[in-house]
Amino acid sequence: MGKAAAMMAVVGMVALGCGGRSSEQVREGQVDVNDPMAVMGELGRLGEQAEQLARDLENAEPITPVAFGDLVAWLPAPPSGWEADEPTGSSTTMGEWSVSQAERRYTQGEMTIRISVMDSTANPSLMLPITMASAFKQESTTGFERGITLGSHVGVEKYDRPSQSGSLMVLVNRRFVVDIQGQGIGETQLREWWDRLDIEGLAAKS
Repeated sequence: MGKAAAMMAVVGMVALGCGGRSSEQVREGQVDVNDPMAVMGELGRLGEQAEQLARDLENAEPITPVAFGDLVAWLPAPPSGWEADEPTGSSTTMGEWSVSQAERRYTQGEMTIRISVMDSTANPSLMLPITMASAFKQESTTGFERGITLGSHVGVEKYDRPSQSGSLMVLVNRRFVVDIQGQGIGETQLREWWDRLDIEGLAAKS
């Protein structure tokens, strides 16, 4: 791995934990994107840690992804009162990196939830945007976009009140990207679906 990619990977790993699930421990991003000084300070902090750790990742080798069939099997069955499509899965190779993913759609009346899981194999280009955004927050009368830490896993939560839609994207164990998207839902439902997932089981696939 080249030095630039290694630097990106380190920034992508800053603040990521690798422990088990702890849904009771929830922390939200504290850096307001409308405060330029706070934003610059946080970016500086991330950069300092990245420089220190980049040397350890410079010689890192790509990881073989978990078979997409295993990810399909990990997706939850529909809760009582919900229906679900058949899950789908696939694998993709991008240069020296490979990823696998699976997805399933759930419906109840006008409500729709779509859950996808990707084995990013610690690809820095996939990890970096979520990790950087996890420290920040932006709120308005129409909704919010804020970083969030669920147990030891960082992510980004978004919700739009007029359309009653949102998403919760979380990095699990420095590797797996879990994306929960909802339409016609309330503000708390994304986290309720997160609590239904076997996050410890997913982390164990690393």
